[in-house]
Amino acid sequence: MPTQMTLEVPNAHTTISPGNKVQLGRFDAQVWIVRFGWYSFGGNRSVCGWYLQAEASEEIKPIFKIDLDDIYIITTG
Repeated sequence: MPTQMTLEVPNAHTTISPGNKVQLGRFDAQVWIVRFGWYSFGGNRSVCGWYLQAEASEEIKPIFKIDLDDIYIITTG
């Protein structure tokens, strides 16, 4: 039976899961889709982990602690 993966958002006292849509304070109105899996960023080798994919441009960004602190809107995908 698959387990639902979640990542804690400390300041919001909640969690995010793959497929959730979030917004970060420092990226204006950009909507990001939460993902978990293999990805490549900045021309580096592929890594497995949590990342954000821009809804409009498909830009990829690894999730750092600062991003978790900066999330202000979470919606289900």
